[in-house]
Amino acid sequence: TCALPIYRGIFVPGAWFDPLNPDWTGNYYQSGPEWERPMNIEFYELDNSGINQQAGIRTHGGNGRRFQQKSLKCYAREEYGENRFKHGFFESIPQNNFKHLVLKPFMASWNQTGVNDHISNQIASQLNMEALASRPVILYLNGEYWGIYYIHERPDERYLEDHFGVDPEQVNLLSGWGNVVSGTSVHFDSLFLWLATADLSEQSDYDAFASKIDLDNFIDYQILELFLENLDWPGNNVRCWLSDNGKWRWIFFDGDACVRWLTFYAFEYAVYDGDAYWPSSRKATLFFRKLLCNEQFKQRFYDRFCALLNTVFSFDNTSPIFDDVKQRIEPEIPAQAARFGFPADVQTWTTNMGHSQWFLKKRCEVILPVLEEFLRLSVAEVTLTPLSVYPNPSTGPITLQFSAEKHENASCCIYDITGRLVFVQTVPTEKGLNFAVLDPSLPSGIYVLRINDYVTKIVCQ
Repeated sequence: TCALPIYRGIFVPGAWFDPLNPDWTGNYYQSGPEWERPMNIEFYELDNSGINQQAGIRTHGGNGRRFQQKSLKCYAREEYGENRFKHGFFESIPQNNFKHLVLKPFMASWNQTGVNDHISNQIASQLNMEALASRPVILYLNGEYWGIYYIHERPDERYLEDHFGVDPEQVNLLSGWGNVVSGTSVHFDSLFLWLATADLSEQSDYDAFASKIDLDNFIDYQILELFLENLDWPGNNVRCWLSDNGKWRWIFFDGDACVRWLTFYAFEYAVYDGDAYWPSSRKATLFFRKLLCNEQFKQRFYDRFCALLNTVFSFDNTSPIFDDVKQRIEPEIPAQAARFGFPADVQTWTTNMGHSQWFLKKRCEVILPVLEEFLRLSVAEVTLTPLSVYPNPSTGPITLQFSAEKHENASCCIYDITGRLVFVQTVPTEKGLNFAVLDPSLPSGIYVLRINDYVTKIVCQ
């Protein structure tokens, strides 16, 4: 017996899932129709209903292609026999046939819980935005156990056809901030160029911009990403679409980097006004930065944020989502850990799940004062620095966010106002963005924190 439905018997000619290939060099990095392979796919519900048909398969995603558990895209085509996957895979939506499906692995999770993306999608589905239905399954590949996956919709033109009845040949679908997935970016590029010099504090410019994008959708989208503190956004994992004479709308997808750092200051990335600085950039934040120049928008944004903190984002609402997915995948964690070493073991999974649950329980409380302070600041005052500390002031542990040039062990030192060293801790770093948690337990006062060549002031209360 098994608590999850099963994908069994996917057969792919040839050994193209070779976990021994070096990082970044395998043929699993290839994409496009020429790399699609025929397969047979069987899907079994617990009552033994489901599908059994020929289809096409490709590897999917970016960095995750290195993982032994790879993301997979499944294509129904007439040349394989059936042009749709005809089954009601998801209880949350009425659709019972799909052109494309994605199988996303447990290993895509950034914190070894395997639930980040699923929980994020479930929350997003309650807001004014496009969100992907998903559910956990067990995958067998060529008869071999391949662990926990999530089957979910793919945010492409066929998704928009199924949910909104749009012509997939006519819809404009973009990724990032202007990269074409389907259709054309002409309308978006024109809007972007106009906005770069517009003054949205002027009502006429604000109204003109509001006529081009669905403001309610954009507000919900920004709020959700900020609430979930997506560490891989806004410079990445962004999709928006336009059909006919409508307005641009945003699709939420890929929440693997969400629900992690309770006190992460995501607002900095949302309004960053500089050159590319993963995961943000001047281009990625232009819409939000410009809108924040308008007091009417700021009030509307604040009111909606507060309303969601008391409803959709409340722990009363998110706790059942967390409990449901935990109950579904928990019996399978020992086999997943044994097969792939991710999570490292059951205890690691349990501990990290506790952190995610704590995030959902405390996030509303933590983010409200941050939101209010953020909206009091001008956009120019909220910029990324090479070293950030939060919370600051603090009454306990603090989290450092800093960049590093290489893999090394760095010394984090704290000095009092006389210059006396009062705390030191070695922090392992990787090239790029790093996080570290310190618990210096210092008396109330003002201190100077230094790591590598970065220095900042901290206040202990």
